[in-house]
Amino acid sequence: MHKIVEEVEEIAMNRCIINHMVWWVRWCLLLSVIVAGRVMAKRPNVIFIIVDDSEFIEYGCYGGRTLTPHIDSLAQNGVLFTHGFTSSSVCTPTRYACLSGQYASRAQSLAQRDQQPDHMSRFVRWNTDMESGGWNIASVLQKSGYTTGIVGKWHVGHGEHYWTHRREFKQPQRARKEPIPLDDVETNAYLRKTYDLIVTDMKQNFGFDYVASYYAGNLTGWPKAYDNFTKHNQDWVTAGALRFIDENANQEKPFFLYLSTTLQHGPPPEASIEADRRITMAGLLETPPKVQPGFQSLYQRCDRAGLPRDRAPYLWLDDGVGAVLERLRDHNIERNTIVFFFADQQSWCKGSCFDGGVNTPYLMCWPAGIPAGQVCEELVSNIDFAPTIFDICQVTPPADMHLDGQSFLPLVQGKQTQWRDAVFFELGNMRAVRTKHFKYIAIRRYTDEQWAQLPEAIQQSQEFRRRYFRLSQTWAASSAEHLQRSAIAKWRHDHAKYAEDSDQLYDLRVDPSENVNLVDNQEYARELLSMKLLLKDWLTTMPGPYGEFKKTF
Repeated sequence: MHKIVEEVEEIAMNRCIINHMVWWVRWCLLLSVIVAGRVMAKRPNVIFIIVDDSEFIEYGCYGGRTLTPHIDSLAQNGVLFTHGFTSSSVCTPTRYACLSGQYASRAQSLAQRDQQPDHMSRFVRWNTDMESGGWNIASVLQKSGYTTGIVGKWHVGHGEHYWTHRREFKQPQRARKEPIPLDDVETNAYLRKTYDLIVTDMKQNFGFDYVASYYAGNLTGWPKAYDNFTKHNQDWVTAGALRFIDENANQEKPFFLYLSTTLQHGPPPEASIEADRRITMAGLLETPPKVQPGFQSLYQRCDRAGLPRDRAPYLWLDDGVGAVLERLRDHNIERNTIVFFFADQQSWCKGSCFDGGVNTPYLMCWPAGIPAGQVCEELVSNIDFAPTIFDICQVTPPADMHLDGQSFLPLVQGKQTQWRDAVFFELGNMRAVRTKHFKYIAIRRYTDEQWAQLPEAIQQSQEFRRRYFRLSQTWAASSAEHLQRSAIAKWRHDHAKYAEDSDQLYDLRVDPSENVNLVDNQEYARELLSMKLLLKDWLTTMPGPYGEFKKTF
């Protein structure tokens, strides 16, 4: 009897343990569901990476013979766009459109600072500054509960704080003929003071909580005296991005990071590969950032892959992207962080409306929100980034913020949506429209009467830009040896003959390189009329006149 009682007690105890274990498992499952629900309920972090003067051939995912495994992983784990475009193929208007969600010709700076009259067509170039204190992706997200940061190149103007205080000090030794030594105290103090002024200005006027590793614009254009300081430093840019992620990962507030590199713009990045990593536009650092492999590693990996060493700058950029992606994984936030990768323009025909300038690499990755391994062939434009980010972040844009673009989130989530069948471009005196099959380019210059109405300073500026946008005739005069050596030179040489054509039509189905202007081919008269009507309909929504398409009365 005693033995039976012991067995019954043992069974009861085991059942109690089992019940306790079942209760504990159920509680853990419930807790994990609650935690997962909170993670998914949290709005995603956003990192927008914009790179400079970048070709499709620079990325393995687009068929380039390069080492870009980290950038390629964005395509493998997300979406690769084949028909991604910038509305204006030079740095400033491209960035304006990305950040504002509207075409550059709407920029207030064209009418205010640039004094372009309302009764004349807008001349879009490096004059499209962001509106100080106005709406852009960062300022809208900041108002909507996001922590916002910028790292790297800005190049879309300064605010009131900068111009108020910038006059207080002058650039030292700018007339000097020899490069200033890196340890020059006066120059380093000037760079640091200017940098601090800009940081304050960006925080006060453009919606950023965090500003680091900042470049006001291009490294080209500085006086020769500053040659030692105008070096690309991808390590410095990456270090600023990593610091932002470390400070804001797993916080209650989600974050938005605008990460803009100087690569692969001039000066030639190859010349900066071996430069001192302490060189920055904030002056010489005490110690170099140690967040990426050194230049010897870049060369060694190129050598092992059988690639020429002039591909090292692409790998340098890729290492920076890789460090950012790794830091997201370290903080376990990579799944609910959306990463955009975008090139502001191709340099093949930068400064034109040809696809060699406006068709650019686009990638997007968001493991928690979109399927991996997609290829999107729809026509998307950089004006779509702002509305897409607002859509993803569940943010309603302010009523007084005009958006020309539309969210492409439904496209990458496989949802039924009505999408556009044409994209539009504007640059200088050029306007263009592109469908999947055709491209139409119009060039309508100022009349002599209109030209006379422009202030002299603006005339000089416009004339310089006019020469630039003509695809300088020096390309046409290039030597045969140079044309064989440079694919870009040959492309521009072949297209220089069209630089002044007022009307151009290309059948992209048989002529993707836009080599044969069909505007006078009667077999394409119907297509020409259709494309002109598309352009006319778009121009009716835009400010200012444009030739016969939109007259003012």
